[in-house]
Amino acid sequence: MDLSTNQPSLDPTDSLLGFSLPKRLLIDKIALVLFLSVCFGGFCVNVYSLLKSAKLLLDWYVFFTAVAFYLVALVLYYVARLYDRLSLVGLFFILSISLRVLIILGSPFTNRFVDLSMDQDMGQLLVNGINPYDFNDNVAMREQFRTDQRAYTPFTASEQQMWNYHAGSQLPLVELMMGWAESLSAGPYSYRLIFAWFDSLLCVYVLLTLLYLWQPTPKKLGISRYVSPPILLYALGISVIAPIFLRSGTLVGSFKGSMTLFTLAAIFFSYSKDRSKQIYLSAFFLGFATSFMAISILAVPLILWNIYQSQRSLIANVPILISYAAVALFSCLFWFLPFYDTLLPMIQNRVQAGVTVPIHGSMWRFLFTLTPEYWKTIQIIFSTAFVIINIIGFIRKKLSIEAITASTFIFFLHVVTTDGSMDRINISLMLSILLWGIFHQNVYHTLTPLYIFGGGVIVALSLGVGLLEKSLKTELIEYSFFDSIFNTTFFLVYTFLITRLSFSQQTIS
Repeated sequence: MDLSTNQPSLDPTDSLLGFSLPKRLLIDKIALVLFLSVCFGGFCVNVYSLLKSAKLLLDWYVFFTAVAFYLVALVLYYVARLYDRLSLVGLFFILSISLRVLIILGSPFTNRFVDLSMDQDMGQLLVNGINPYDFNDNVAMREQFRTDQRAYTPFTASEQQMWNYHAGSQLPLVELMMGWAESLSAGPYSYRLIFAWFDSLLCVYVLLTLLYLWQPTPKKLGISRYVSPPILLYALGISVIAPIFLRSGTLVGSFKGSMTLFTLAAIFFSYSKDRSKQIYLSAFFLGFATSFMAISILAVPLILWNIYQSQRSLIANVPILISYAAVALFSCLFWFLPFYDTLLPMIQNRVQAGVTVPIHGSMWRFLFTLTPEYWKTIQIIFSTAFVIINIIGFIRKKLSIEAITASTFIFFLHVVTTDGSMDRINISLMLSILLWGIFHQNVYHTLTPLYIFGGGVIVALSLGVGLLEKSLKTELIEYSFFDSIFNTTFFLVYTFLITRLSFSQQTIS
């Protein structure tokens, strides 16, 4: 599929989402000015922070991280505007960032959320030149950060070893990103606003994916009688106003949306026939995402397939693959350099500390409650069946490489992981829906409405229970229990789709 020729069939002069072309052009200019102003202002603050620092290696790396993220944001926005023949990028970005800023300003009560407190712990270590992976680096200051009220949370404050583990348990680019947030402002709002900024960029690339890569809207799509054009409403529902994404990304601040953005960018650009985008941009964002969270490497087979498809010759693609690998490795490993001698023990600690029973939003949580003795056996059976169904579907040419990639994300983040919170599981939810839409039209009737409306139900239930608990001053049920029910439902629907297609008579083109 060629991004340079596969253009949206919509008329740019039409009123889209209730905005005429002149209004969209005005909003686009406002968004561009806002984007450039924020990046320039943030850069100035980071220069000032660097000048005040001791200018140690980590101080410079935090500054390099800040510059890298500003450049990444500018490149992503600039390239998105190149594809923006409908003048919708600025509108989507403004709608998204405005909604998220309002949520952040209206929810100071989530500033003490456990994950956000741990993010701030990482940031405080980095801006003070302390290696987060070396637990013996500046023990006195680590003790101070654990016990002071700045980002205090009982979960990690109980003992220093627990605090050290969670403050140094992410890959380098995440740790450095928190250092960047801390260098802008010592408080939770800089973190939440950065997450919201990149979440809004993700909304832009969800829009581009639907417009340029998704299968055409089915003619019998009932919603088309009420909304024109429906594809834009789907783009809004999956990203800008997605209940799960808003709650487990903005209301409860999380960096997982940023990782989803970088992975989606790597996939999106791999479809381009423009070699500079396919090789350099896709490779850079794949490496960047991998240094952020290693789960992004699951997209590698799809990206390699797209590169191969451009020439269909292994020999001709060798130089391209070498260039791709070089760029991806550099954009990934550069962030590992200041931690090269302490990173391996962190990885070992993460493996050893792995949770063995379902918690948070795990789809196995409900089953574990019902049958704690046999849930593991059932998990193995379902996992094996899921893999076999996908293999059969691919061999029989019923499932495309996009469908297999979507299933791979579902498998690792839904099926295998037992301690996933909703912000992490939402990576597979969003990517699987976006990839499925490239492959099959039934995404409009199944996965997408389930994600939007089903997500709205579980978010409403969790928030409602939270308000009730606050009024009664007692704990009724953990809100992530609703997440577990939703994730189980999503997995069953997804498994039904791949099973039906894998054994159907229809062959993919």
